[in-house]
Amino acid sequence: MSQDVSPIAAAKALTPWWMMKIRDFDGLEIQPCAVIGRDSKGENIVEPCDPERAAFWTVYGHYRPGGALGGVDALEDFPTEAEAQKFNDRLISIYPHLGADKGPS
Repeated sequence: MSQDVSPIAAAKALTPWWMMKIRDFDGLEIQPCAVIGRDSKGENIVEPCDPERAAFWTVYGHYRPGGALGGVDALEDFPTEAEAQKFNDRLISIYPHLGADKGPS
């Protein structure tokens, strides 16, 4: 007997986590990042760095002030600043609230 999969469940399974929370963000930020080590589980420890040292570029979402969460969360990583900027610009074109009252990134 085969089990039917809900089309909604299938779509959610393919959707990046941050798309389900896009309204929790009020802006975007692009930062160059470097891997500075590994934690006890073998996961990379990443920090923002100078552009010359960047292993990759991360687009961060800024959480809305007063929400359940604060600060920023990494949305996606890109090998180049240009690719990160294209992603940033595309998100703002789709979700204009992410670019409101914001200067150049």
